[in-house]
Amino acid sequence: MPSLPVSPRTSAPAAAGRLADELADLLAREHGILADTHAIIEGEAAVSVYVSLLARTDGRRIWWQVPTADERQRPLWTFATTPAGAARRLAAHCKELQSRPMAEILRGRLLLADVLVNRYATPV
Repeated sequence: MPSLPVSPRTSAPAAAGRLADELADLLAREHGILADTHAIIEGEAAVSVYVSLLARTDGRRIWWQVPTADERQRPLWTFATTPAGAARRLAAHCKELQSRPMAEILRGRLLLADVLVNRYATPV
């Protein structure tokens, strides 16, 4: 997978890109999940894991919306501080999502396009 572009002005985009690449690599090597990385807003990168399962990073932590089976009034967000911990939990979420009908998954979930156009689609 190609690395994200690095800005010479600041190390934040580089750190986010490195962490996103490391997470995508762990997902592929240890869990058999092909994920791709995307530079999104200044200082952040995203890892697209599965339909509606999108992790974001600022180079220090990784966060994502948990795919829950029950109907919630608000999204449940979680985070990890290590790529290995995030990969393990994201792999479990991915497996759970793959067992659901696609129409159920798409209903009311954030997709990569939502994050790219709405910088405020984040828990922090």
